[in-house]
Amino acid sequence: ILMFIVGVWMHKRSNAKRWNDMIKNMYANAISNGNLVLLATIGLISVLREGVEVIIFYMGMIGELATKDFIIGIALAIVILIVFAVLFRFIVRLIPIFYIFRVLSI
Repeated sequence: ILMFIVGVWMHKRSNAKRWNDMIKNMYANAISNGNLVLLATIGLISVLREGVEVIIFYMGMIGELATKDFIIGIALAIVILIVFAVLFRFIVRLIPIFYIFRVLSI
């Protein structure tokens, strides 16, 4: 039932422009009112929407894959994610982030 409700809610906001406009309006409202709870809720909604999309994608794949292959794929993805996280943690120290943000904020 929860997935159905979330699916209907997401479908109403499936248009990317409308979704971005809604998030921008909520963000502007939260900033102008100084409402940190609303700001956190906006972040949570954005992240949960992406998570639900991934789950729906996996649900579509699971019917065509053997369970063993699906589990191996998930495990391999987690290992690759961990490797990238560790590499990123060490490589980011070598990148002059200050200068990158300075150039990108112009």
